[in-house]
Amino acid sequence: MRVAVVRTMPDFSMEVYAKGVISGLRTVRPDWEIIDLKPQPVDRKSQSPILRLQKFYERFWRFPQLVQQQEADIYHSEAHITYG
Repeated sequence: MRVAVVRTMPDFSMEVYAKGVISGLRTVRPDWEIIDLKPQPVDRKSQSPILRLQKFYERFWRFPQLVQQQEADIYHSEAHITYG
């Protein structure tokens, strides 16, 4: 069984949640393959137009493409999103 855990933003509470899900699955189902998908970190507080463009590209283009390329039996996302 392949399970893809899809993270959306590096946020403390959701990071703790995702790590707990992954750790728990690896404990109770050691034979399952767990795929941890998370976007590249970008400085969310920066006002730089280049960094803002990079964040937009990462969130709405590169990361969704990465998720769609994965083959898994179960996709678990920490947010209310759809990637195709």
